Amino acid sequence: MNPVRKFLSLLAAFAIVLSFFHQPQGAKAATPIRIFIDGQILQTTQPPLLIGGYTMVPLRGIFEALNAQVIWNQKAKTVTAKKRDTTIVLTIGARTATINNQTVTLDSPARVLAGHTMVPVRFVSEALGDDVRWDKLSQSVLITTKAVQEVGKVTQLGVTEVSQNGDGRDLQVSFSTPADQSNVSGYRILVVKAENVSSFNLAKALAVRAANYTSVSKSGSYQRVTLTAQSRDVDGALLRANQAYKVFVLTVGSDANALSDSSISITLKSNPAVGQATNVKIEDVADQGDGRDLRVTFSRASSESNISGYRVMIVKSANASGFNLSQANGMSSSYYTNVAKTSGSGALSVTLNSSARDTSGDLIRNGVAYTAFVMTVSSNTSNWSHSLSASSASVTLGASAQTPVITGVADVDDNGDGRDLQVTFNKPSDESRIGSYRIFVVREGDYSSFNLTEANRVSSGNYYDQYRTGNNYNIVLSSNMRDTRGNKVTNGVAYRVFVMGVSNNNNYANSLSAASASITLKNSGVQAVTNLSVSDVADYNNGRDLQVSFTKATNESLIKNYRVFVVKEANAGTFGLAAANAVTNSNNYTTINKNNTNIVQTLAAGSRDVNGATIQNGVAYRVFVMSVGTVNGSNALSSPSASIQLSNNNVTAVTNVAVSDVADYNSGQDLRVSFTKAANENNIAHYRAYVVKENAAAYFNLNTANAIPNYTVINKKGTNIAQELNADSRDIDGALIQNGIKYKVFILSVGVSNVYGNALSAGSPTIQLENKGTVTAVTNVTGTDVADNGNGLDLRVSFTKASVETNISHYRIFIVPDSAAYQFTLNAANAITNTALFTTANPGANHNAVLANNAVDIYNQPIRNNVPYRIFVLSVGYGTAHGVNALSAASPAVTLTTSGAPAVTGVAVSDTGDAGTGADLQVSFNKAADESNIQAYRIFVVRSGSAFTLATAINANPYATFAPNGSNPTLNLGGVATDTSGAPIANGVSYQVYVLSVAKAGSSSLSAPSAAISLTSPVQVAQSVGAVQAGADKLVVTWTPPASQTGISQYLVFLLHPAGTLDAATAYNLRAQASATVAPGTNTVELSLGSTVIGGTLTANTAYQIYVLSVADGTTNHNISAPGSGTITVAPPAPTGDPVETP
Repeated sequence: MNPVRKFLSLLAAFAIVLSFFHQPQGAKAATPIRIFIDGQILQTTQPPLLIGGYTMVPLRGIFEALNAQVIWNQKAKTVTAKKRDTTIVLTIGARTATINNQTVTLDSPARVLAGHTMVPVRFVSEALGDDVRWDKLSQSVLITTKAVQEVGKVTQLGVTEVSQNGDGRDLQVSFSTPADQSNVSGYRILVVKAENVSSFNLAKALAVRAANYTSVSKSGSYQRVTLTAQSRDVDGALLRANQAYKVFVLTVGSDANALSDSSISITLKSNPAVGQATNVKIEDVADQGDGRDLRVTFSRASSESNISGYRVMIVKSANASGFNLSQANGMSSSYYTNVAKTSGSGALSVTLNSSARDTSGDLIRNGVAYTAFVMTVSSNTSNWSHSLSASSASVTLGASAQTPVITGVADVDDNGDGRDLQVTFNKPSDESRIGSYRIFVVREGDYSSFNLTEANRVSSGNYYDQYRTGNNYNIVLSSNMRDTRGNKVTNGVAYRVFVMGVSNNNNYANSLSAASASITLKNSGVQAVTNLSVSDVADYNNGRDLQVSFTKATNESLIKNYRVFVVKEANAGTFGLAAANAVTNSNNYTTINKNNTNIVQTLAAGSRDVNGATIQNGVAYRVFVMSVGTVNGSNALSSPSASIQLSNNNVTAVTNVAVSDVADYNSGQDLRVSFTKAANENNIAHYRAYVVKENAAAYFNLNTANAIPNYTVINKKGTNIAQELNADSRDIDGALIQNGIKYKVFILSVGVSNVYGNALSAGSPTIQLENKGTVTAVTNVTGTDVADNGNGLDLRVSFTKASVETNISHYRIFIVPDSAAYQFTLNAANAITNTALFTTANPGANHNAVLANNAVDIYNQPIRNNVPYRIFVLSVGYGTAHGVNALSAASPAVTLTTSGAPAVTGVAVSDTGDAGTGADLQVSFNKAADESNIQAYRIFVVRSGSAFTLATAINANPYATFAPNGSNPTLNLGGVATDTSGAPIANGVSYQVYVLSVAKAGSSSLSAPSAAISLTSPVQVAQSVGAVQAGADKLVVTWTPPASQTGISQYLVFLLHPAGTLDAATAYNLRAQASATVAPGTNTVELSLGSTVIGGTLTANTAYQIYVLSVADGTTNHNISAPGSGTITVAPPAPTGDPVETP
């Protein structure tokens, strides 16, 4: 089962569950939901949860259960899940995700719950192509996966140095494509440094960025590609001289991919090469039977300043794929033709001479396929090397245009003109000299004298022109078709048909086919069948091996039945309707009754060809089907089938069965079985591996194998097989495979049906599994920069655990500066015993964790920014493997950087004024811990309750800007400041403030919001406060009320002595000592001696300062007047004693 489809099937299953769980909160499923994939129940430790009406699933638990890689990026808050060539990326809190870079919308954002990343599943169901069904009765989701369309590897991979520019232009790659390209979408050429080849695999090939490989479209069975100056290796480095490379080719399929074996190593040279000749063409221009027939033309190099001339080399096409510059440089002068450099810029052309030879030293002659190359010759080889052109197309010398072969003529309709006449003919094997074809309809009485000379004389209105297509031809003529006399083709006239190949070169003559069988058109109303095909379906060596299928006639009302004629290939060209009607012995054809459907039928054992011979293996046949009309003589004959030759396709046994002990699981996983596939796998469904105890092997035979259910299925691959068995594989007695028991292995070839039977191999050599102390290295070691702490907390290390962990006690993770990585070997790793210099990880699962903040490299230097590192992992053996360790390949280089602008913290706001504008709003915050990547801070005032995210902030306007200066800022916004909606900042509106750290490079970040704040201003104050004495003991206090008494609940009158200042807050706190309290609307109070004043009572002859406090209603925004003054003056009492008389 395709693992990508499997894990997408799983997620789609949850999508099905979603449709039943999308219900109001509190609703519960009466029965637990179960999931089956291809009949196997899936067990999960964390069930789906209903959150906000949507089913959410724990991403990591599900994906890792399917061996998918899950990567969490703390900095970016993203989860990446990878399985083969499918990648899913989600961002926590986002409503979109991507599947292979295609954006899909989520029903609910991904979120973190109880330590689990929970995701909705509907978004992946659209990526699924499998059958998913809900079974209500069992409350189960049933998933049936579809078969994977596998693709084959390319073969015959070759690399050639074709010039010496010191870049990709020097490298030419050639390969043969897979035989079946039906599921291939294209190819990728991957150039790998030779030192990295051992760790390069399919997973790494699929991860290579598009800029670092060369794409090749699907076309033909052989590809030759010269790279460009901008071509790069898989690490992204431009190809260069003096670096050893190996090349891989990735076959890219619709469902699967396949990676080729590596090429041989090639090291490009550093000398620049002179310019190449281009547009090389080779032509057959005469019929001398030697080099004089061959002309080569080419475009000269773009610059000829360092060129002395050109050499034309003729290579047998069979050898052209391996011909390179090195061979051209060593070629004898007798085996090439010199072409002088001439003035001008046009193409150069040369016709070879009669003594010209190919590069093998053979004289050029007819019947051999040749390819031309042109070598540009340097005039200064110490500084400029020669260069070799790309190859020309192939050409085979011959005497004339080759002849087409008519394979049939048929009366296919009832129009009474040329549209009734169908002509089929095969193209010549070499069409290179043919420009088009002419079809001639010749009356029966004239055909014996019709020859090439007559054909060349026929007027253009009296033949049918057919342009070359490169395929065999099946043509229905036109309604105005005329015979060679100029008469319209019509019913009742006997005709023969000829086809002429028209030469595309005056040096060659046209060629004329032999005559077709005779045909007389008539209006029968009977139509011929179409889409006739044949296939070899069994091995009886008679008619039961031959299956015939065809599309029935469109109108069967005038058809009685069909007759199937089997005709030897040699006679098929002359087998027409007349010949079919002449076969009267019913033993020599097969009658098939019409059934109103298209026909697929296997012939009978006694079926014979039209000559009466029993149908048998080794004879080439074509099949015709005649529609037999209900009226005698009104029949119609189909076009012939493709040629078929029956052969023995019996199932055969595999050979060279071998076994080996490859691991230490103490199970079938330790047992590798290899064998040479059956010579013909056409009728083999699969293979079965039987593990037999040695003492029973002598009695194990085909009948036993057919009856025993304990085996391991091995699918055929089209290649020889080498495969480990499974952990639960058993021997034929049903016992698990284990150490200490002697076994032999047999392979059963299983036929696609009982017709072919099965075949059993000979037994393998005896094997006894044992624990060998195997320790293997981990794979896929990577390092990722996930934070901005400037220490080990920034570095996440991940790797795939060793394939066999039986003998591994733990892993050691070493951080090695890139400059020292080339010399970090197993011995170097074993020599490091200081536990501070590595990080330990336990076996049991793939590793994915960040280092500690105090992590150091192997030189005891702290992990820090801007230092390139590579990561190695040591598998440490124990028990029987004590002291046997294994070191992984190095990770790709990773350099920690500050990749974004960190957010500020502690955003605070306060109301510091009474202008009722942004000038009242003071903002403060703690600067980012590292301001090196911060261009500026942007301060946004947002109305409380408004959604405001990083994406919103990046595009929001207006804002206030503050430049980083190394200190924590405190600033008041301006009087014209506005909020993010553009409205001026005003009293009475609730705001929150955000600060955006704008990055110089990388991503910006947004702070948490401040607490909410609403600006306010104090109420207005009383004016012109004063006092006058009234009577002997009264003091009247008066004031002018403010222009607006809005928000004032009351006035408090205070008298203060001695003189001093009194602010509003102090006055409000002393409100119990107010001399008077009055409501708004009153502006006069009368006080008496003994009235309350601050700190005492009102006394005479004392000067007081008088204040009036405007008390705010429901807030603390009170306001106090400027002071007035007042005094009660009392006369002193009369003196005591005798009165003095006045004279």
